[in-house]
Amino acid sequence: WDAWNSSLMSEIILALIYVGLVGFMLDRLITAIGKKVAG
Repeated sequence: WDAWNSSLMSEIILALIYVGLVGFMLDRLITAIGKKVAG
């Protein structure tokens, strides 16, 4: 059970990092598109 619990925690942490990176890239992409449209 301990191994299962720790692997679950690491998967949750990886998922959070992944979501954060995707959100950051989307934010940068939208900013770049906005600048192109504005420019």
